[in-house]
Amino acid sequence: MDLSILTYESDFKAWSISHVLPIVIFSVFTGLTCWYTKKNLNRHQQKKVLLVASIIPFAAVISLIIIKLALGTFIIQEDLPIHICRIVAVIAPWVYLKEKPVWTGICYFWVLVGTVNATLTPDLYNNFPHWEYLNYFALHLGLIFLPIYYVIVLGHRVRLKDFWNAVIASNIFVIISLIINKLLGSNYMFTMRKPEASTILDYLGPWPVYLLSVEVLGIVLFFLAYLPFLWNKSRKAKSYSSVKH
Repeated sequence: MDLSILTYESDFKAWSISHVLPIVIFSVFTGLTCWYTKKNLNRHQQKKVLLVASIIPFAAVISLIIIKLALGTFIIQEDLPIHICRIVAVIAPWVYLKEKPVWTGICYFWVLVGTVNATLTPDLYNNFPHWEYLNYFALHLGLIFLPIYYVIVLGHRVRLKDFWNAVIASNIFVIISLIINKLLGSNYMFTMRKPEASTILDYLGPWPVYLLSVEVLGIVLFFLAYLPFLWNKSRKAKSYSSVKH
């Protein structure tokens, strides 16, 4: 079998058909999967679906490293699993197998804010069917599926405590990435400079101003991701109050 097509290089363009189509397919697939599993499977079976799904982004990170090592293109300054999306992908099977409330909450915010943004503004250079393109969307769309499924199908509820845990954990990882970047001369989590590809960071000022901008924007977006649960909590409180009276 000729696999050379997987290494054929062509420029990826944001919001082209090769960008929009996987998002549309993913949205339809996620909606149908959540509907079907919630309606037809018991809780044990629903958990199995989640665990199997968590292996996809994990496998994407591992395969990225293996392929680059095999091709001789692995660069320690770029390819370690230190970006937020890769970190979540590595720990996802453990997080959802053990259902650790601290980490399921943190992953909810990291994915619904960070990974969604990475999907909408990809740091990607090679177009379909290059293996890096396939790996990128397997990783990011695979991650986005997890908290959506966990909330809709398994009924996970995010608390205000999870919001603050996510903010604190994000800042800890920024500090860790700064130390690693200083030691390796790398740019993990883009704390040393903006990525070459066009991303939201282009609109948040020069370095190091955009680090503060990201902090503020991140808190705002985390809060927006928390709003559905805050609204639901408020609605239940009002309903309880009206029944009591």
